[in-house]
Amino acid sequence: MNKHDELDLAILSVLLKSHSGADKCQRDQQLKLALMWNRVDIAREEIFREDVLWEQGR
Repeated sequence: MNKHDELDLAILSVLLKSHSGADKCQRDQQLKLALMWNRVDIAREEIFREDVLWEQGR
């Protein structure tokens, strides 16, 4: 992992943890941000947690 990746990880983790009890709209925005930054690993760890319920697509 290079310094750029470490910085991305640190910034995105702080942003996601600061809104850990977020509503659906905020979770959607968090997911979009993680995907735009190409950080699927962070999305998996911080957004798709077991304690968060997601609605099924229609």
